[in-house]
Amino acid sequence: MSLDPKNYMTWNAFQDHPIFGHDKSNIEAWSHDPDRYGDLNYYGRFWPEHYVHIDPAPPLDYQKQIAERDIANLRLVCQQIESAFGRIRYELVVIDDFTAYVWISCPRFFIQVYPCFPDKELVLKLYIDRPDIGVAEYDCESVSILVERLSQLFGQERTN
Repeated sequence: MSLDPKNYMTWNAFQDHPIFGHDKSNIEAWSHDPDRYGDLNYYGRFWPEHYVHIDPAPPLDYQKQIAERDIANLRLVCQQIESAFGRIRYELVVIDDFTAYVWISCPRFFIQVYPCFPDKELVLKLYIDRPDIGVAEYDCESVSILVERLSQLFGQERTN
Protein backbone atom coordinates (compact mmCIF):
# COMPACT_ATOMS: atom_id res chain seq x y z
CA MET A 1 0.00 0.00 0.00
CA SER A 2 1.37 3.43 -0.86
CA LEU A 3 1.35 6.35 1.52
CA ASP A 4 -1.45 8.90 1.12
CA PRO A 5 -0.47 12.10 2.98
CA LYS A 6 -4.18 12.83 3.58
CA ASN A 7 -4.96 9.40 5.10
CA TYR A 8 -3.06 8.63 8.31
CA MET A 9 -4.05 4.96 8.15
CA THR A 10 -1.58 4.56 5.25
CA TRP A 11 1.42 6.15 7.02
CA ASN A 12 3.94 3.36 7.49
CA ALA A 13 7.25 4.71 6.14
CA PHE A 14 8.46 8.15 5.10
CA GLN A 15 10.11 6.75 1.98
CA ASP A 16 6.65 5.81 0.67
CA HIS A 17 5.54 9.46 0.66
CA PRO A 18 4.57 10.46 -2.91
CA ILE A 19 7.03 13.37 -2.83
CA PHE A 20 9.76 10.72 -3.24
CA GLY A 21 8.00 8.75 -5.97
CA HIS A 22 6.93 8.95 -9.58
CA ASP A 23 3.72 10.71 -8.56
CA LYS A 24 5.40 13.82 -7.11
CA SER A 25 4.62 15.89 -10.22
CA ASN A 26 0.92 15.16 -9.67
CA ILE A 27 1.09 16.99 -6.33
CA GLU A 28 -2.35 18.60 -6.73
CA ALA A 29 -3.89 15.11 -6.48
CA TRP A 30 -2.30 14.12 -3.18
CA SER A 31 -1.68 17.40 -1.32
CA HIS A 32 -4.07 19.90 0.26
CA ASP A 33 -1.35 22.57 0.06
CA PRO A 34 1.34 21.96 -2.61
CA ASP A 35 3.14 25.21 -1.71
CA ARG A 36 4.43 23.57 1.49
CA TYR A 37 6.81 21.47 -0.60
CA GLY A 38 8.66 24.21 -2.51
CA ASP A 39 10.68 23.25 -5.56
CA LEU A 40 9.93 19.63 -6.47
CA ASN A 41 13.32 19.33 -8.19
CA TYR A 42 14.95 19.15 -4.74
CA TYR A 43 13.26 15.83 -3.99
CA GLY A 44 14.80 12.57 -5.05
CA ARG A 45 14.41 9.70 -2.67
CA PHE A 46 14.18 9.47 1.09
CA TRP A 47 17.62 8.98 2.67
CA PRO A 48 17.17 7.60 6.20
CA GLU A 49 20.83 8.31 6.97
CA HIS A 50 19.97 12.04 6.77
CA TYR A 51 16.73 11.87 8.75
CA VAL A 52 18.02 12.71 12.22
CA HIS A 53 19.35 16.26 12.19
CA ILE A 54 22.18 16.02 14.72
CA ASP A 55 25.92 16.13 14.28
CA PRO A 56 27.64 13.76 14.28
CA ALA A 57 24.99 11.65 12.60
CA PRO A 58 23.94 8.58 14.57
CA PRO A 59 24.22 5.08 13.03
CA LEU A 60 21.87 4.25 10.17
CA ASP A 61 19.93 1.59 12.10
CA TYR A 62 19.25 4.09 14.86
CA GLN A 63 18.01 6.70 12.37
CA LYS A 64 15.68 4.13 10.79
CA GLN A 65 14.26 3.32 14.24
CA ILE A 66 13.69 7.02 14.95
CA ALA A 67 11.96 7.49 11.58
CA GLU A 68 9.68 4.51 12.33
CA ARG A 69 8.92 5.91 15.79
CA ASP A 70 8.18 9.35 14.41
CA ILE A 71 5.80 8.31 11.64
CA ALA A 72 3.95 6.04 14.08
CA ASN A 73 3.58 8.95 16.53
CA LEU A 74 2.35 11.32 13.80
CA ARG A 75 -0.19 8.70 12.69
CA LEU A 76 -1.34 8.24 16.30
CA VAL A 77 -1.62 12.02 16.82
CA CYS A 78 -4.08 12.29 13.93
CA GLN A 79 -6.04 9.25 15.10
CA GLN A 80 -6.37 10.49 18.69
CA ILE A 81 -7.17 14.09 17.74
CA GLU A 82 -9.85 12.86 15.35
CA SER A 83 -11.25 10.67 18.11
CA ALA A 84 -11.29 13.58 20.59
CA PHE A 85 -12.42 16.42 18.31
CA GLY A 86 -14.25 14.84 15.38
CA ARG A 87 -13.52 15.41 11.74
CA ILE A 88 -10.14 16.96 11.01
CA ARG A 89 -8.25 17.96 7.90
CA TYR A 90 -4.56 17.07 7.89
CA GLU A 91 -1.52 16.21 5.84
CA LEU A 92 1.81 14.51 6.44
CA VAL A 93 4.52 16.75 4.97
CA VAL A 94 8.14 15.78 4.37
CA ILE A 95 10.24 18.69 3.14
CA ASP A 96 13.44 18.48 1.13
CA ASP A 97 15.79 18.25 4.13
CA PHE A 98 13.74 15.26 5.39
CA THR A 99 12.04 17.25 8.13
CA ALA A 100 8.67 15.62 8.67
CA TYR A 101 5.58 17.08 10.31
CA VAL A 102 1.82 16.96 10.16
CA TRP A 103 -0.51 19.94 10.02
CA ILE A 104 -4.01 19.49 11.38
CA SER A 105 -6.98 21.81 11.19
CA CYS A 106 -10.47 21.71 12.54
CA PRO A 107 -12.98 24.47 13.34
CA ARG A 108 -11.27 25.19 16.69
CA PHE A 109 -7.60 25.26 15.80
CA PHE A 110 -4.79 24.90 13.32
CA ILE A 111 -1.71 23.06 14.58
CA GLN A 112 1.55 21.65 13.38
CA VAL A 113 3.16 18.68 15.08
CA TYR A 114 6.84 17.85 14.67
CA PRO A 115 8.81 14.92 16.04
CA CYS A 116 11.46 15.97 18.59
CA PHE A 117 15.13 15.15 18.48
CA PRO A 118 15.75 11.57 19.59
CA ASP A 119 18.17 12.46 22.35
CA LYS A 120 15.48 14.20 24.39
CA GLU A 121 12.73 12.67 26.48
CA LEU A 122 10.28 14.73 24.46
CA VAL A 123 8.52 12.97 21.64
CA LEU A 124 6.58 15.75 19.90
CA LYS A 125 6.56 19.51 19.51
CA LEU A 126 3.16 21.16 19.12
CA TYR A 127 2.65 24.54 17.47
CA ILE A 128 -0.79 26.12 17.73
CA ASP A 129 -1.92 29.08 15.65
CA ARG A 130 -5.29 30.55 16.61
CA PRO A 131 -6.44 34.18 16.51
CA ASP A 132 -7.55 34.31 20.16
CA ILE A 133 -4.33 32.85 21.59
CA GLY A 134 -1.82 33.63 18.85
CA VAL A 135 1.02 31.21 18.27
CA ALA A 136 1.92 28.90 21.12
CA GLU A 137 4.53 26.17 21.36
CA TYR A 138 4.44 23.10 23.62
CA ASP A 139 6.83 20.20 24.19
CA CYS A 140 5.05 16.89 24.72
CA GLU A 141 6.40 13.67 26.20
CA SER A 142 3.73 11.54 24.50
CA VAL A 143 0.85 11.62 22.06
CA SER A 144 -1.66 11.40 24.90
CA ILE A 145 -0.11 14.45 26.60
CA LEU A 146 -0.38 16.40 23.33
CA VAL A 147 -4.09 15.52 22.96
CA GLU A 148 -4.66 16.33 26.63
CA ARG A 149 -3.06 19.76 26.10
CA LEU A 150 -5.38 20.44 23.16
CA SER A 151 -8.38 19.32 25.22
CA GLN A 152 -7.38 21.70 28.03
CA LEU A 153 -7.05 24.59 25.59
CA PHE A 154 -10.04 23.94 23.36
CA GLY A 155 -12.42 21.58 25.12
CA GLN A 156 -13.28 18.17 23.77
CA GLU A 157 -16.67 18.59 22.10
CA ARG A 158 -16.68 16.68 18.85
CA THR A 159 -17.30 18.72 15.71
CA ASN A 160 -18.35 16.23 13.08
